[in-house]
Amino acid sequence: MLVRTGTKSREHVTDAGLIVAIEEPVCEWRRQRENEPPDGWCLARWTEPPPIQDWQTQFGGTFGYPKDGYWFSIASLKNGVEPSEEFCYLCADQIDFQRSLGFHKTLQLMMDNRERRDAKNKAEIGLMIDDCFVNHVPGARGGSYSAPSTKFN
Repeated sequence: MLVRTGTKSREHVTDAGLIVAIEEPVCEWRRQRENEPPDGWCLARWTEPPPIQDWQTQFGGTFGYPKDGYWFSIASLKNGVEPSEEFCYLCADQIDFQRSLGFHKTLQLMMDNRERRDAKNKAEIGLMIDDCFVNHVPGARGGSYSAPSTKFN
């Protein structure tokens, strides 16, 4: 994937003799998924090449024209997993289903999943804390700890 890393300034002299500063993007190619192994499989979407005139208008000579189209990575598979034809069809069906939900429904499902995960994590952390930090109030119980009362009747 081409990533913009900054800008480069240069001067340009116009036909009228004016000197104009031009900011040009500085880009470099980077792997789309930095944390994935380089030899693994990924799901990707192939995009047809746009009309060359549109490409030249939008990008000029900054990027080479993708005459054979280009691939955009969607998701990496786990290391050692090799996709079968059936697996690819299942993934395509899942993507179609997700697209059929629409943006707002998909966003709501993502937020619901995050809330459930956060609530589960909070409960687990609470149990860990209860096991480590007990109630040290004399005469009270806390977790598996019992502090005898220091008051005599």
